[in-house]
Amino acid sequence: MKIIITLLTIASISFSSFSQGNLQWNQVINLDFTTSTGAFGWVNSGTFTVPAGKTWKIVSAGVNNTTELTLYTTGLKIGKHIAFAYSNSNQSLSIETCPIWYGTGTYNVFIYDPNSSSTFEGALSIIEFNIVP
Repeated sequence: MKIIITLLTIASISFSSFSQGNLQWNQVINLDFTTSTGAFGWVNSGTFTVPAGKTWKIVSAGVNNTTELTLYTTGLKIGKHIAFAYSNSNQSLSIETCPIWYGTGTYNVFIYDPNSSSTFEGALSIIEFNIVP
């Protein structure tokens, strides 16, 4: 019995050294962003701020054309990092680069609007963690 307890203790110590550090799950956050009709290209659609003592893991990103049923090339990027891209070329291409981690700070969110007569909505699904000292 002592051998089993000793082995379990050693195993739990070794497995804990490969954890994600001092992170504690806090909440799920869903954010929405919209381009304004008449815009074209990468449009600054808003910002988000990761509070001090927190880190955000973006687990999903997407963009939807709310004006027309026609599929357009579109995308969503945070700063310079593209989180979602869709191309309606002959070979449809859809790319999502999540998960993406962001530390404390304020970040600009851009949606690519290829058609100035449409409105595009973007969405982010986020898990917030507390950084435990």
